[in-house]
Amino acid sequence: MEFKIKAGPQGHFYFPKIIRETLGTELKLVPNSKAGVIFPKDADLKEVILSLQVILQDLKIRAGRGEE
Repeated sequence: MEFKIKAGPQGHFYFPKIIRETLGTELKLVPNSKAGVIFPKDADLKEVILSLQVILQDLKIRAGRGEE
């Protein structure tokens, strides 16, 4: 699944309702210079890492197919 997130006129980012319902209203963002991960503030970091591994697998498959 993929979502396009845009900033509003004041620079605030708005997440689709399904994301807000799934992740909650208090989130953490851990960024670097090219990407970041957003997760619930009270999430178990081991579970976040497992979820990221699934996402990485999907991205590798997409990259192998030449998708953007």
